Amino acid sequence: MGNERATTIAELFQWSMAETIAAAKKIPEEQRITQAEPGKAHPTWQLGHMAVVTGNAVMGVCLGRAPTLPPNYGPLFAPAFLGGQAIESDASAYPPWDEIIETYMIVGEEVAAAIKELDDSELTGPPRGPVPPPLQDRLKILGPALAAFAMHNAYHTGQMNLLAALNTKVAAE
Repeated sequence: MGNERATTIAELFQWSMAETIAAAKKIPEEQRITQAEPGKAHPTWQLGHMAVVTGNAVMGVCLGRAPTLPPNYGPLFAPAFLGGQAIESDASAYPPWDEIIETYMIVGEEVAAAIKELDDSELTGPPRGPVPPPLQDRLKILGPALAAFAMHNAYHTGQMNLLAALNTKVAAE
C-alpha cells in the first residue's frame, strides 16, 4: 500500500519534538521547577513526561517495540494514574536537564524511524503492544493513536513554556 501517511505522522512527531527541544533549551535553570501550585507539573517534569510517553506509550504500546528509556524515567515522569510518583519541587529529585533533553531526542528519533517503517494499511489496525487499562478507550486504532500522541507532545510543550513564562513574569515584578 505504501507509507505516505505513516511518513507524515513520523514527520509530525519530528517537527513537534524539534519545537519542544528548541523551547526547552531556552528555559533558564531557575525556571525549570516552576509550578502553578505544589504537586503540579513543572517544566522538568513536563519534558521528562514527554520522553516517557514517547518511549513507553508510543514505542511500547503503539508500536509494540521495547522502550529504550532509563529505568528510573517511568516512575519519575509517568502520570499518577499510570503508576508515576508524586511530582517533586526539588530539582535534585530528577535527572539533569540536559540528560532529559538527550533522552527525549534519542527516543523521539527511534519512534520517528519506527513509524516510517509502517505500511499505511497498519494505521487502521490496533496498536501493536499491550494497551494499559486506563488507556484502552483512547488507543483503539494505531494511526489516530500516533497522531494523538504527537498532539499530546505539543500540549505539554505549551504547558512547559507557560510555566517558565509565568516564573519570568513573577520574578520581574
